[in-house]
Amino acid sequence: MGYAADKLVAGSEHEEKFADDHVSLSWYYRFLNRWGFLTGNKRPEELDRAKWCTAKNLLKHYDVVAQALLDAGIAVVNPEFDPLLPYDEDLPAEQQPKCQPIFITDPTRIVSFDETSLSVDQTGTSKGSEERIVRDGVEDEGASLATKGDVSMTGVGGSNGAGQSLPPCFIYSGASFRPEWCEGAPTSAIVDPSTGKLRPATFTATKKGGMVHDLGVHYVRNNIQPCFPDISPEKPVVLICDGHGSHLTYELVQYCRDVGFILVLRPPPTSSISQGEDVENFKVLKPKFRVAKCKLITDMVSKGLAPVLKTAHLMGIVCGPWMQAFDQRRCQKGWKEIGVVPFTRVVYWRLKKSEAAKVQKLTVAGMNLDVLRFGKRRECEPAEGDDGEEDGEGEEGDEPQAKKGARFRSTHYWSKGPVTQDETLAILKAEDLEKPKKVADAGQVKERKTQENIVRATRNLALASEALAKLKATDNDVDACRLVVADLSAIIWQLTGEKPKGNRVQLVAQVKLLLPRTTPAATGELVTPTAIASVAVAVAVVSEEASVTRNMDVV
Repeated sequence: MGYAADKLVAGSEHEEKFADDHVSLSWYYRFLNRWGFLTGNKRPEELDRAKWCTAKNLLKHYDVVAQALLDAGIAVVNPEFDPLLPYDEDLPAEQQPKCQPIFITDPTRIVSFDETSLSVDQTGTSKGSEERIVRDGVEDEGASLATKGDVSMTGVGGSNGAGQSLPPCFIYSGASFRPEWCEGAPTSAIVDPSTGKLRPATFTATKKGGMVHDLGVHYVRNNIQPCFPDISPEKPVVLICDGHGSHLTYELVQYCRDVGFILVLRPPPTSSISQGEDVENFKVLKPKFRVAKCKLITDMVSKGLAPVLKTAHLMGIVCGPWMQAFDQRRCQKGWKEIGVVPFTRVVYWRLKKSEAAKVQKLTVAGMNLDVLRFGKRRECEPAEGDDGEEDGEGEEGDEPQAKKGARFRSTHYWSKGPVTQDETLAILKAEDLEKPKKVADAGQVKERKTQENIVRATRNLALASEALAKLKATDNDVDACRLVVADLSAIIWQLTGEKPKGNRVQLVAQVKLLLPRTTPAATGELVTPTAIASVAVAVAVVSEEASVTRNMDVV
């Protein structure tokens, strides 16, 4: 903290007050108290996240969302909108509508979704500091016990702008899942008119139980689309999500466009403040899910059962917390907290107010603001009117730019409009067409390296065989300690035909034990090229050291 204080003071009017340009902690804390700064503990934030979470980026996102809602015909322009009137929760009710650039006429046709991991493991750190315990006096340290396990699945959920939860999708890990694991699953708040019942959850399985690329289409087709029987390109639905890889594939974007979804991405990585699922739903789900696991384990212990949670327990644990986290009141609160329904843009105004307050206080206090500024990354391409130089610093709050030659990601086009537009779709299609070529090229490179390793291993085995025959013919002893690892491995393969194991010291010991034995190489008989080649493939795979070309170092 003292080093950070030195940096803040450097170059300011306060720098002359300190010997050796070093700020004492006592002065530092007096200074904070004098200017009304508060101290506390906070979890570290990734640098990229800090760069993205700016008022300027959030304003761009709101502009994209507003235009998408207007194009979809589910919002109208507010004629009384005052762009200079900042939104505040404490504004009088009659003033708040003037802060909204648009009025949403049909919130049921705005949809958001996201995914989260659900594991039976209890040893991972939670956002709470510690668990509460009861102790029997001062000398009793108490205990907080938890079960450990690698059973997990992914839950995908969301809601529409009216607060109705979408049908969830649960992704198990493995090649398949059992039907009994799906019993008692949470449902949607949207009624299926054909059955008169709430729309049920869907289930699938992947190798690691995660949201892989092809599952984006699965969720949109099987969970979201059935909630809108009248959807079409002429009567679209606006779909807002983050830029996860499964949300930005050519298959998903093309499907959304064909069906009638207008796909809008959030600024990466700002989902913690701009996504209702993270702001409200998952924030409620995780602690309730943790409590449900504790209750089940307590019941198991009280009944004399082993407190081991398995995949079969997951759905029974998650159902109650999921339904509570995605009830209509919480979903509506999530949409309100991110400033979309109603369209108050509240996150933008919060960031703008916070940024202005920090700058003002630090300026009045005479601190060096340059220490706290983030420069933007190097541009992919020079912007229009740019001189082409790549090492300049951008304006504070600009969105970080993707690196040149990087694969297409949400960082490229989230601020340029819906990704279902022609330009983005063309880029994704081109990348999709290049995938088979990239896979083939990678296979050719791997095959070429394998052949090179075989050639090198063959040469090394030949060197080992020749050296052993020569040493035997001259009645010289091999000083195994002078051999490199590759020579040692080759000799062991030559003499035993078995896979060399161990470090260099162990290999030396094996060679010393093997050399006195009577072998074809030890009697001066060279191994044939066919025999050498037969074990060369195994050497190339097992010992990477054997791929280094060199002569044996023998005295």
